[in-house]
Amino acid sequence: MPEQGKVMHVAEKAISAHGAFGELLNGQEKQFLMDHGVVRSAAQDDVLCHRQQLDTRVYILVLGEVEVTDTVDGKRIVLARLGPGEVFGEISALFRIPRISDVTVTQPSVLIEIPGDILEQVISARPELQLAIT
Repeated sequence: MPEQGKVMHVAEKAISAHGAFGELLNGQEKQFLMDHGVVRSAAQDDVLCHRQQLDTRVYILVLGEVEVTDTVDGKRIVLARLGPGEVFGEISALFRIPRISDVTVTQPSVLIEIPGDILEQVISARPELQLAIT
């Protein structure tokens, strides 16, 4: 399977397995997200999400690892480590709220970045999707 095909296969599986995306979106909607996502690489220590940042991009981790952290009383706390197939950023995108955590790349990674307006197009096209996430 060509490299681009592998990347898209992992991303497609991640969308299908994700609780909100997998159960609510039909095949055509999932494909739309894949077709409009951007494959990008990220180096170790790149910060993809900043706590309190207003940003609606959703990420699918294809290769590599990221760490989700917060700072409490001046101490950095690791909330989760995410690996291939994991989706993140969806809470801010779906509810249009600031990011709730920092997400930092812990090893060189490949991701699919889905712009918030693309996710919004999918959601706004079907009233039942809007009701399901509000």
